[in-house]
Parts: sequence; C-alpha cells; structure tokens
Amino acid sequence: MNSQPDSPPSSPFFHRQESNVWSTLSIMLSQSVQTLKESARLEKRDNLSQDVNGVIECVRQMMNIPDHRALWDLHQILLAAVDQLTLTAKTASLRETVSKVVSDAEEVELAARQFMMRAEEVEIQPVAIDWRSVLNVLMIYLKEACAPLLEEGNLDETLARLRSRHIRVLSQAIRDTVDVGHLLMRLQNAVHATEIEEAYHQIAQTVHEQGTHESSEQAEDSRTTRTLDEDPRTGEASWFLSAEVCSNELVLNTEGGVKCGTLHGLVQRLTKHDQLDAKFNVTFLLTYRSFCTTEELFNELFKRYQMAPPEGLTNDEIETWKEKKLKLVRLRVFNVIKSWLETYCNEEGDRTFLPVLSQFTDQVIANSMTFGADQLTKLIKKRMLSEDSGQIRKMKLNIRTEDMPEPILPKNLKRIQLLELDPQELARQMTIMDFRLYNRIKPVECLDKNWGKPDCEMHIAANIKALIEHSNQVTAWVTDSILTREEVKKRAAVLKYWICVAEKCRLLNNYNTCMAILSAFDNGSIGRLKRTWELINARSLQSLHLIRRLMGAQRNFNEYREMIRRVNPPCIPFLGIYLQDLTFIEDGNANFLKGSSQLINFAKRTKTAEVILDLQQYQSTHYLLTVVPDIQEFIKTHLQSSRDEEELYNLSLKLEPRERGEDTIARRLKESGLLNL
Repeated sequence: MNSQPDSPPSSPFFHRQESNVWSTLSIMLSQSVQTLKESARLEKRDNLSQDVNGVIECVRQMMNIPDHRALWDLHQILLAAVDQLTLTAKTASLRETVSKVVSDAEEVELAARQFMMRAEEVEIQPVAIDWRSVLNVLMIYLKEACAPLLEEGNLDETLARLRSRHIRVLSQAIRDTVDVGHLLMRLQNAVHATEIEEAYHQIAQTVHEQGTHESSEQAEDSRTTRTLDEDPRTGEASWFLSAEVCSNELVLNTEGGVKCGTLHGLVQRLTKHDQLDAKFNVTFLLTYRSFCTTEELFNELFKRYQMAPPEGLTNDEIETWKEKKLKLVRLRVFNVIKSWLETYCNEEGDRTFLPVLSQFTDQVIANSMTFGADQLTKLIKKRMLSEDSGQIRKMKLNIRTEDMPEPILPKNLKRIQLLELDPQELARQMTIMDFRLYNRIKPVECLDKNWGKPDCEMHIAANIKALIEHSNQVTAWVTDSILTREEVKKRAAVLKYWICVAEKCRLLNNYNTCMAILSAFDNGSIGRLKRTWELINARSLQSLHLIRRLMGAQRNFNEYREMIRRVNPPCIPFLGIYLQDLTFIEDGNANFLKGSSQLINFAKRTKTAEVILDLQQYQSTHYLLTVVPDIQEFIKTHLQSSRDEEELYNLSLKLEPRERGEDTIARRLKESGLLNL
C-alpha cells in the first residue's frame, strides 16, 4: 500500500473544494496509519491511543463531507473488518494484536481510496446506502479493538472477550443505520464468520432495496441502481458478466434453492460473483465429503480462482470482466478456503493436503491478493501445528470461578459411596463428562451413517461412537447399582436416588444422560422388579412420569422436539434423535438424481446439514460447572466395571423370580400382614 493516495478523479459527486478537502484528509489518514504502524513496530504502548485517535479523527472528518455514499462494496469492507476482528480476538501476543489493528486501519485507508476511484464509475441513488454510517461502524470497531491494548490487566482474558463484544458493537451501529431488526438477532448470536457474512450481506441487500424503492417513489423517471452485471456505458447487461453455469449442471427448485448439480456447477454456485448464498455455502462445506474428496473440491476451487475471460472480448471488456467479475470470484474463493481452514478442516486426511494449499497460496493467491494470502498462510500454519483437528476458531474459556455454583461435596472424597453423593452434584459431574464428549462431535461423523461403520475405517465417527458407548455405560451402571442390593428396600432407595438424578439432569438441560438413566428403568432387568417399584413413593413416580412423557417416542418424539426448540443453552440434546433423523435422510434419499451419476442430490445434503447445524448450535455454549476430579474418577470406575446385559438380567431373575398373578396377590397379603391373621 502506498503511503500517499492518489488525488480523486473528477466526478459529479465531488465539488472542487470538497475534492481538495478529501485529498488532504486522505493524505492525513495515510500518514496516521504509518505512524500507528511505527508505534506498533516499536511496541510503544503509550503512543497507541494517540495514534489510533489520529486515524479515527481522519475518518470522522471524511464522514462530514456530503454525498460520499455507496461508492464501494458494503459487503467487502464489512467482511474485511469482521475477518480482522476474529483474527484480533484469537491473538494472545501484544505485537501481533497491534499488527491486526494496524491492518484494520489500512483497510479503512484502502476503502477511502476506493471511494475516490469508483466515484466516477458508479452513479448510485443518494438514498441507497448511507456511507457515513458504514464508516461509523468501522470507526467504532477500530476504537473498540484498541481498547484492550490501552487497559491494564489480563490481556489474554480481554482478548478472549473481544469477538462477542465487537459483534454487539457492530450490530448496534447497523441498528442505528437502518431497520433490519429481524437480522440482528441472528448476527448477535452468530458463532461463525459465514453467519456474520450472511447477515451483513442481507443488510446490504435490504438497504439497497429500500433505497431503490424510496427513490422510485420520489422520482417520476424511476431511475434504478445499476447492478454488477450492467455495462457502465450502456446500462445494458453484459453477457460476459453473467453466470456461466449451464442448466444441465445446476438445477434449482421453485424457491431458488439448489436441488441438484454437478460438482463443477455446485462450486460455481459456491463462488458466484454476483450473489452470496450463505446457507448454500454452509450446507456445501458441511456435507461435501459425502460426494467428493477434499482434493477434488480444491482442484475445482483452484481452477475457479484462475479462470480465464471468455474469448472474443475487447481489451476494455477484459478489464471490465476482471474488475466486476474475476475480483469478486477470487474474493469468494478466498472466503471459502478461509472458512474451510477455520472450521471444516476436521479430518486427519486433510493434513496431507495442507502443503498443496500452502503452495497455491504462495504462488497464486499472493500475486493477486496479498492481504488474503497472509491470512491463509497463518491459518495453514496453525492447522499444521494443531494437535487436534476441528475448529481452530474456538477460544480459550475465561470463566470466572464466582460464576460457578459451589460443588456439593461428600464427607469423604476418598471413599465415595453412591447414596452419599448429592444427586445434584452427581448430575453436574455427569453433565460435564457428557458435554465433553458431545462437544467433540464433528460434521463429517454425521455423514453416510459413519457411526455404524467398522472402527477399521480410519476411526470414522469416533466421537459419536464414544458418546454412544458412554450412554450405554451409564445405563449399565444404573442397572448394576440397583441390582447390587439384595434387599428390596435398598434397591428401592437406589432406584429413587436415580430418579432424582435424572430429574436434576433434566433441569440442567442434559437430556442425553437423562435418557440413558431412563433406559435403565425401562430395560428388562429393572422394569420387571415389581416389588422394588411398589416401594417408590408417589412424588418420585410423578417426577419419573413427567420425564417419560417428555422423552417419549410418541409421534416421533414430538413433545421433546417442541421443548428443545425453546430451550436456552447450555444444553446436551439426546443424540439418538439426531442419529435417527440422519438415518431416515440417508436411507430415504438417493445420493444422485435418478438416471444420472453426475447430478449430486443437493436437496438431500440440505436436509442433512439442517440436522448437523441443529446439533452444532448446542456445542458453543459451555456449562459453568466446577470439575470435581474425585467424583469424576468415581463415575469412570463404575462406568467401566458394570456387568453385561445378560448377567444383569439373570441377577434380576434371582432377586425377584417371576410370579404368577395369584402369587403376587399372596405375596402382597403376606407383606401387609393380612395373611397371618
């Protein structure tokens, strides 16, 4: 980036006096950025506040110049700011953090230069987008991003909170700009950059549509805003800027969503220059492993990035094509690769592909998008050094201990007895263990019924299998702990205890453990213990009845599904329902369109992605509970030592042999004392 921007071109938007002011402010902005960079390089902490304020003041002055609106792509600059925001939030080093803030300042400077460059090219309705508000968003962001560097205290802890705080700041600024309240809730709750990207894109579209509508009402000539695909000289659509996907490569449904397509057609949709379909992008990246390999996907992306212009174009048309199509396609490809590195690179096999991606970044992307190449290089290095696959965006939790409930400890932690443990604390510790397993589940494990495949296949769905095994062990432990007691009153006491634990799990929104305990009550070994069940009091039975009704399979778990839609995280849903839904989708839908081996059934992948996203939404909010190692060790010991089903059933028969109807009546009369009268 040059230290001094060019003078603005002549334009109907620029009066001569304003042009001079803008040019002066642009130079001042560039100088302020350079000063900030120098302070960052020398780590002059005391100078940072003053230097940042210099950048902000230049932006504020630019905002005071009238008629500088919508002359640069709203989506691009906001996306760049959010990208930098996420990187800043993940950085623990003071020097690196300052470097990210400097990059943000450079983005503001670049935006200002783009303002001037495109003022002459695009004549847009003044009411379409209020660019002062857009710059205000960036100004607020810059100020907030630098705040932690100027505060005393724990830098790591402050940085860990940066991202969520800045989302709120950005959303508040947008709220003040235009009425898009229906989008803001999603923005504030977003946990991934693609969701933020979608929200901003929709905001941009909303503002654009509002502006066009208002201006058409105000002006009788109904002037319209030129689209990306229009020739700036004639106002007519340029054929070489249109989408190049053939109808036989991509089939849409009546609502405009993708029904099916070839891999080539789907990748073109993924990187479409004139439309961002964020829902499609997320669905594609969540499910692509079910219809192609990572290498096949990136071969298509590499070709897309290096696409050639159509034949027969004039030199001017080629330049227009590069500016209005190629640049945007490359931005889309960059965002897909970046998103993949951050979130979807979650298989051991992907690691072997990272050197290939690194080479492409260094040799190709770096020549056309230096800023983007730097980001990708850092992400690739983090991936290569990462011991565990999965989302590298997840931050270290900085939870204050005062936010956690005090553990309820037994009198003797070294010799724990089951009934001496408070049911609530046992439920808490089991919830911690269950969430740890649930949180590790990756999207690829949910594809192609991978959880049912042999372990020899690269440990596919290892985390789903681990949670299933854990749930089965809980069921076996509950069963074993009841049948270990020979006296019926002691069995009833343990049964009542587990009903209480199940209720505590329900109150913790831990429905997976709740169902595992319920499965023990309903299996043959426990369900048949009539004498034991007769001793359970009405209050415990009522509590159990409510749990059974909630978790019941009636009408495809309808009551549970209605409840889980309203629940506030943290939460551990019952995994079995997700696996059931995924199985129905997999078995009931073909992988390819009937009669074609090339048209991928993307409607099937859309359904699969909906289930995966539902599962993922509860992985981001952790429980604020304190781990008690001694209690967790007690739980693990019993989970691993429980007997198998056949042995437990035989023990159940020994404790309470089968009774005929008259035998049951005689026993009850004897136990009541009436038979001895």
